[in-house]
Amino acid sequence: MTKILGITSSQLSEPGILTDEMGYEIYRLLEEGKKLYHEVALINPAKLYFMFGSHQRIPAVMTENVDLSRLSTLIIRKTNGFEESISLMARTLHHNGCDLLDPVERFSGSPAGKLKESLKGFIHNISPDTYIAFNRDDALRLISMLNSESHFPLVGKPNRGSRGECVRLLRTPAEAILYIESFFSHETYSRSALLLQSYITVEKEYRVMVLDGKCLGLVEKIAKEGQIARNASQGGKFIASHDEDVVGFTLKNISHKGILGVDVVRDTSGRLYILEANRAPQWHSFEKATGINVACCIIERAWQRILHPNDLIR
Repeated sequence: MTKILGITSSQLSEPGILTDEMGYEIYRLLEEGKKLYHEVALINPAKLYFMFGSHQRIPAVMTENVDLSRLSTLIIRKTNGFEESISLMARTLHHNGCDLLDPVERFSGSPAGKLKESLKGFIHNISPDTYIAFNRDDALRLISMLNSESHFPLVGKPNRGSRGECVRLLRTPAEAILYIESFFSHETYSRSALLLQSYITVEKEYRVMVLDGKCLGLVEKIAKEGQIARNASQGGKFIASHDEDVVGFTLKNISHKGILGVDVVRDTSGRLYILEANRAPQWHSFEKATGINVACCIIERAWQRILHPNDLIR
């Protein structure tokens, strides 16, 4: 039987997208996918339509007159701006027997963000103290309360942010107020929740790359001078590392299906925290530091899941 791999991302919604514009990760998944699958389809989430007619044996997912209903594997990266169409595609294809790389629960039809992870982190005591506001006035009320309880310094970040963008160290209430005013007047973030987190005195920060509950590798993240975010896109450097405690802590506290880029910090007392678990991680800098071919690992694992469906992680 023909095995078909589908890859989709909001990055693929731009008309006439070129190889160097689709993103390194998508390009590498495409190249590696061609080595094992009979066909590989890049799916534009802006051009999906669905047919749920009573005359059909299975629900159909279509794009530009191409039937996607018989995909064997679907890899979904970024969903922003196309959450509803991608969610419906994921759940329909899952119903049809397609193996989604990530858990189907990831695709709720709502914008991705850090809110659910914040609650999970609080419940399991693995994340920094976090305070969340959805508008300027409530954010200012939080600042007043946190100041009265001596919670400064804080770290401000957008719920829907990525690559360390708009992450700021807020040393004083005055800095926090200026940040809030700027945040909620900014076109990009005005509709996003604002997270205020307790500042952790970091000894080391790590990125752990995990696939189906197994650690692919670990890097230490070194911040560029003057930056609080240690993302490669913000000038940070990745150095290959090895720490069994970090790996064990990470695997204990995350999902065991799909690909995750998990950011973990150790504070000066030795305590570990999970800052973020990203379902669409970038891995170019990680690969340079470790020599690990992440796309190859993902495609080979996806292929094994097709060959051995009884071993699927649900």
